[in-house]
Amino acid sequence: MRRPGLLTYLFGNSLVALVAMLFAIFVVYQWWFNGAPGLLALVVCFVAGAAAQANERLESYYAWKRDWEAMAGERPTAGRTLVSYRAFRIAAGLFAWAVYAILTYRVSGDPDMQFAVYWFWLVTAVMGVGVAVEWQRKHPRRRKPKELPAVALCADAKAKSQPLAKTFATLPDYCRTLLRRPG
Repeated sequence: MRRPGLLTYLFGNSLVALVAMLFAIFVVYQWWFNGAPGLLALVVCFVAGAAAQANERLESYYAWKRDWEAMAGERPTAGRTLVSYRAFRIAAGLFAWAVYAILTYRVSGDPDMQFAVYWFWLVTAVMGVGVAVEWQRKHPRRRKPKELPAVALCADAKAKSQPLAKTFATLPDYCRTLLRRPG
């Protein structure tokens, strides 16, 4: 695999890609609510998308390089991500929920918006139940082991196994014929 170019290293850096995405979210928010220029929002979203693609290319190159070096016997290094994808998704989801909660709070007094307020809280409740179910699935409660009954009878430690002839005599006929057959 070819080493990525300078622009990929510059824009594919995890920190730069994260800042570009957050700036794109901010500009789209400003365009939607405060009337910022739509062309600016479009250009910033394009740059954030390019930064995300550059980050993916850079991460795939690093993964390939780790595998290549591991084949040569070198010890593999850890990944180079700044923030895990799961943590980023959780943070972005909480940020989006907070924005909608603030908007819901602002319009809660308007009688025309009561339907939207009810839907927001209904969806929040459904999402809360989903998070609780997912948490319960990934972190099950540890059950207390059942009490085992006390041992009523112990076998003698010197007990011997049955002789081989007696064991063969107790087998059913079809088993004896299978065991006596050579190879």
